[in-house]
Amino acid sequence: MRLISLILLFLLSGTVSAQKVEWYTTTQTSPWVKQKVKPERTTTGAEIVLDPAQRLQLITGIGGCFNEMGWDALNALSAEDREAVLQAIFGKDGACFDYCRLPMGANDFAMSFYSSADVAGDFNLVNFNIDRDRYILIPYIKAARQINPDLRIWASPWCPPPWMKTNNHYASAVRPSGEKDVNGLLPHEAIAEFSTGFRMEEGYLKTYADYFARFIKAYEAEGLPLECIHVQNEPCSNQVFPSCKWRTEDLTFFLGHYLGPTFERENIKTDIYFGTINTSNPDYVRTALRDEQAAKYIKSVVSQDL
Repeated sequence: MRLISLILLFLLSGTVSAQKVEWYTTTQTSPWVKQKVKPERTTTGAEIVLDPAQRLQLITGIGGCFNEMGWDALNALSAEDREAVLQAIFGKDGACFDYCRLPMGANDFAMSFYSSADVAGDFNLVNFNIDRDRYILIPYIKAARQINPDLRIWASPWCPPPWMKTNNHYASAVRPSGEKDVNGLLPHEAIAEFSTGFRMEEGYLKTYADYFARFIKAYEAEGLPLECIHVQNEPCSNQVFPSCKWRTEDLTFFLGHYLGPTFERENIKTDIYFGTINTSNPDYVRTALRDEQAAKYIKSVVSQDL
C-alpha cells in the first residue's frame, strides 16, 4: 500500500517579523503530528508590485487533477471538514480552481490499476463502461461543481487499456533496484527506452480512437462535457505507474489517421491537444505540426518540460 504523506504549512499573522509558523505532517501510521520548525529571519525587504493596467497574457484557468486517492482522503473527513476543504480548493474565497483535468482510467494516484475497457480483445468495446468513475471520480467532480458551477474539465489517459500495449501491462518500467516492486511488472516486460508502448496495428489503433470517443460521450451523458483531451500524459517517459511511451511519429500517426477522423465521424466537438508533452526536444512537437493530416486536428500543444 502506498504511504500517503501530506505536509501542511500554515503561515499566520501579517508581517514577516511577527509571522507564526506551524508545521504538521500526516501519514497512515502517524496522523497529524506537529513538527518543530525554526523559521529563518531576514532583514532584507521584499516587494512585489502588481500593475493591473499592464496585461501580458491571458490565463485560461488554474486548477489541478481529480484523483481517486483525493476523493478517498476527503471521505475520511467529516461532512463539515470535507466541505471546508472543497471550499478552500474550489470556492471564491479559496484557491478558486476553475480548470481541472481528470485521468482516463488509472493514473499514479488511483486506488488501483484500471481502464474503461479491461476485457482483452474487446475491439468493439462491448464491455466499455465508466462505472468505476461513477463511484469515485464523478462524485468528486460534481461536488466541486456544486461550489464552482463554472468549473471546466479536460481529460488525458495515463495509459491505454493494458491489452493495447506491447507488454500487456499498465506500467511501463520496473522500480529501481532495492525498491519494493508493487506494480507486478517483470524486468523483461518493461518497455524499451526508445520504442512505442502501444500496439501500432490497425485494430488496436481504431479501437483506441473509439475508446476516446466513448469516454467523452459517457461523460457528456453524466452532465460533464470535456473541453479537450490530451492524447497522452507524458508520452516521453516509461513509468512504474500507468504510462505509455510513444515515439512522436507513432503518436502523430494515431492522431492524424485515427483519432481526428473518429472525432469527425462521431461529430465530437471536444478539442484535441497534442500533449501533455514532457520533453524539451522541439522536434517531438514539430513532427506533429509538420504533418498535414495530424496538424489539422491539433487545437493546441501543451508541454510540461520547456
